[in-house]
Amino acid sequence: MLTLLRDQQCVAHEQHLEWIVIALIVLTIALGMIQIASLLGVIRLQPKSVHSARPGRVLAHMLHSLSLLLGWQWSPELDDEA
Repeated sequence: MLTLLRDQQCVAHEQHLEWIVIALIVLTIALGMIQIASLLGVIRLQPKSVHSARPGRVLAHMLHSLSLLLGWQWSPELDDEA
């Protein structure tokens, strides 16, 4: 009887942890989508001067964000030219 109760507690704890992991994955995806939308100019999270940069730089930022989401180790040259 004690073993059954312990097993039920383990299963409940595992399910709780699974929901936490699922919530963190959804949050990560949502934040990534917001960041990409910001880089594409769909929404504005940063001052306008960042979005008025030349198109190649915006594309480089977008690709860098995508590489971070995919876990790649690629980093473009993102210097602060005026």
